[in-house]
Amino acid sequence: MTRCRQDVYNQITTIQYDSLEGQSTLHALAEQLNKQGFQSQVQFAPNSHVTVVFFAHLDSLSYLQAYSDLP
Repeated sequence: MTRCRQDVYNQITTIQYDSLEGQSTLHALAEQLNKQGFQSQVQFAPNSHVTVVFFAHLDSLSYLQAYSDLP
């Protein structure tokens, strides 16, 4: 890989890291989803590995509650 290409990759990595604002990738995702009107929940195993990531738009959750009796 040429030096110029490596510089570009390094800059992209720096920008991506800065966009997290010190948060983990998962926490940054949850925050971004929240800003866009989504409810999110994350579950962890005892060894701290992520086991479940759930997200749904609040409108979808409202529809689910309104029509919960449908099969």
